[in-house]
Amino acid sequence: MPEGTADSTWRGHGSVRTASGDLSIELVPTLGGKIASIIWRGHELLLQPRDGLDWSRPRVDYETAELCGWDEMFPTIIGAGMPDHGEVWSRHWVPSQDVVGEYGVECTTVPAYFGRSVRVVDGSALRLDYRVINRSTTPLEFLWAAHPQFVVVDDDRVVVHGPPLHLVTEHPGSELVVVRSAVRELAAPGRAGKWWNALDDRVTGVSVERADVRLTLLLEADCDAQWGLWVDRGAIAPRDVVSVQPAFGWHDDLARARQTSTAAVVRPGATLSWSLALQFEPRSG
Repeated sequence: MPEGTADSTWRGHGSVRTASGDLSIELVPTLGGKIASIIWRGHELLLQPRDGLDWSRPRVDYETAELCGWDEMFPTIIGAGMPDHGEVWSRHWVPSQDVVGEYGVECTTVPAYFGRSVRVVDGSALRLDYRVINRSTTPLEFLWAAHPQFVVVDDDRVVVHGPPLHLVTEHPGSELVVVRSAVRELAAPGRAGKWWNALDDRVTGVSVERADVRLTLLLEADCDAQWGLWVDRGAIAPRDVVSVQPAFGWHDDLARARQTSTAAVVRPGATLSWSLALQFEPRSG
């Protein structure tokens, strides 16, 4: 594929496309900085939008919006008085004035700037660099989670690097855990579930093993990372998807993250930075 970065168009929205080696990505700044496409060796890895979607409708409820690609959740996912799945996924991001390649947004729900840059590394990995700047004179607490939606089939597997993830939806108290599990073992067709690491467990990364590629997400951060996993087999999404969700803040509610002392904290006027790597390893089946 042609290599380099160029302006493009995705579903009628201005986009930025980057290609290198076996890998190409497409970003849509006006749709919350969405990573709309990740193509590996000619195969699309991310969930694409439903046919006939009305893009003119207000983007308020996450599950009834376009529900595709890779979004960012900040400063919470759920919580009283906050937008559904946070604020930044539905905002128009703009190029940073001081970091080349970064797009971001000045938030209105909290006094903060949220920014992210994405680059292809050696044609076989993505590196996502994040910044949150506290614009206030008091400490800022927040929850962040990446929200990629990888298309899978029932034989594909999820592999947790470290302690297992525990089911927290549908069957409260269930002992169903994820260490290395096929998608068909995690949810029945038409069902969905959410898993989290146990509090104080330290997961180092999570992989999704498809027939042709192994995707591994690894987080580099100074604060403790949490790991969520959403498996949807047609309950909400039109296709089977796995969403690996590295996060700051345990579970989806900022209030709960504060109670468990897992929310990220930025000092007044300071910047918190972290990085996320997505590695691609070819597989033969």
